Amino acid sequence: MSLRQQVYLKICARLLPDSRMSTNAGRFISSVQVKPSHYYEDYDDPRRWSSYRRQAALVGRFLASPASIIEVGIGSGVLRDYLRRRGYQVASVDIDRSLNPDELRDVRDLSELTADAVVCFEVLEHLPYREFAACLASLASCGEQFTIISLPQRFVTFTLSAKLPKLPAIDVALCLPAFRLLEHRFDGQHYWELGYRHYSWNRIRRDMRRFFDIVLEETYPTNPYHRFYVLKPRPRPEDLGPGS
Repeated sequence: MSLRQQVYLKICARLLPDSRMSTNAGRFISSVQVKPSHYYEDYDDPRRWSSYRRQAALVGRFLASPASIIEVGIGSGVLRDYLRRRGYQVASVDIDRSLNPDELRDVRDLSELTADAVVCFEVLEHLPYREFAACLASLASCGEQFTIISLPQRFVTFTLSAKLPKLPAIDVALCLPAFRLLEHRFDGQHYWELGYRHYSWNRIRRDMRRFFDIVLEETYPTNPYHRFYVLKPRPRPEDLGPGS
């Protein structure tokens, strides 16, 4: 790298702290945003435990143990430990060395890893949206059967729960797009969230369909802040044989 390029990168890092540059064609550099203690200071509230339950249920619905799974973003480790106890072969990936991941990697650098599925819950919003396609391409490259993700969404939500004896519980969520005219501002962790201006469900679907078929999309009523997607990777051109 020339001296001029080095000086340019240093200036960008100082003037644009939320858009730091790397030597890799101006690629955004991921960084650890929270201390490990963040995951134990009121992090696992009842709503998040509800999300853990849904994450595990979706894995169990689409993958039978002992399938191999790559978990991108360890968080508090609850899902990883639970799936391992159920017999799944889980390899963890994170950029935070202090969380002791099996692989110290960025979500955009998974191409050398392979598993039956990859799960990535509440991770992609920690990078600017311009990196979303690169993240999806990376996830599609390593999850052979499915990729299961969740994204935060900001709506005014009304939920209804009902339970009658001997009948299954009913949970319903109604989401109203009250934030669609507002710009999302970086809050120290999230660069974007569904429901804000420029980040509609339709836009997310269009970008996902470049790399995946959407098998399932849902808002889980007991934690409507998280929207779940089950994605099936589309065949890459190099995987298609002659005449495909």
